Amino acid sequence: KLSRPPPLVIIRLRRSLSLE
Repeated sequence: KLSRPPPLVIIRLRRSLSLE
């Protein structure tokens, strides 16, 4: 199990927030 999410996931979340 990954204790920390990969950077790609963080970037995706950031982009989603930016699109809002």
